[in-house]
Amino acid sequence: MKTIKICAFGDSVMKGTIVESMNPLQYTLPQMTFTDIAAQKLGIQIDNYARFGSTLATGEKILIRHIAAIPQYDYILLKFGGNDCDYHWEAIAAEPERVHHPFTPLTEFMLEYEKLVNKIRLLGSSPIIISLTPVEPQKYFRHITRNLSESGRQNVLEWLGGTPNFISEWHEMYNIKLMELAVRLGIPVIDITSPFYSKPAYGEMLCEDGIHPNLEGQKLLTSALYDGLGNILSSAKPVSGISPVIC
Repeated sequence: MKTIKICAFGDSVMKGTIVESMNPLQYTLPQMTFTDIAAQKLGIQIDNYARFGSTLATGEKILIRHIAAIPQYDYILLKFGGNDCDYHWEAIAAEPERVHHPFTPLTEFMLEYEKLVNKIRLLGSSPIIISLTPVEPQKYFRHITRNLSESGRQNVLEWLGGTPNFISEWHEMYNIKLMELAVRLGIPVIDITSPFYSKPAYGEMLCEDGIHPNLEGQKLLTSALYDGLGNILSSAKPVSGISPVIC
């Protein structure tokens, strides 16, 4: 029987990264990441090409480096947005009165994501969108301001409207738009967001940087990926239609 082959492109959460130390800040990978465990349980192959810090533009460059192999994969997992919606916080701390834009503005993000989906379909594989894990705003605020002066931290807080909650709300905006894109293009989605929001204190499932799922959070990712892929592989067929956006 043919082994289902899947590859993944995305950011450090997709890679399975966790925080090893906050002082100094160090990241590491578990011996078995959530994609490894889910693949083993499902009896499939998942090649994970996700990379720390990847935006959508970075991910597309990595995909292009593997472009000859894409037709060999049955499905391509895509998880982008967490870095795209982020900001240059040091610039905000220095000049909070100026207009600041995220690394990938939302309109551009949506257009480029659709182009990437179309490219994968044209190459003969089927994309699957992975939703975004939530951000814990208090932890993340402490993380992004850890090297700033007190006045810099205050400038960032004021730019955020006086509360770090804007961070998680803006992050969730990208997630909502991703779901809209998936519905419009008929792309399967694996929801790794809800398992966290279903917890009374989802922040406890995240590392101290407020972004990366910790070892308990990794268990949620494993279960979500296992269930999501299991449903897709048992009931869905690869999508062959192309949306009209030109690559």
